[in-house]
Amino acid sequence: MEVRLKRSVPGCVYWPLAICSFGMIPLLMMNVERHFIRYMEPWGVTTRGGKKIGWNEFTRVTRARGGVKELVLSDEYLLDSPKGKVSLPLWRAMNAQEARDFLVQYLPSSLLGGL
Repeated sequence: MEVRLKRSVPGCVYWPLAICSFGMIPLLMMNVERHFIRYMEPWGVTTRGGKKIGWNEFTRVTRARGGVKELVLSDEYLLDSPKGKVSLPLWRAMNAQEARDFLVQYLPSSLLGGL
């Protein structure tokens, strides 16, 4: 299953920033998103940076939410493994509910207690 992301910055802001920064803003944004999950499959996940981690390699899962009063600005699952941290950004995912259901289905049951 592919995790499709919404654009973080609207196009009317993104393109002028990209042009004025000589293309550095898009490169920096791609670098920041390297730990986001791109694909989730029955064997594990693949990040946007190309790292592959199996479901049984994860050691801890936490849910991080950030916001102001009732407004939720960010909502994501942070998965820790010996290979590094991985994130499922529900606040940016177009298919957030489907991605969350897939994550809960394949995560080891010992890690589901914190969700």
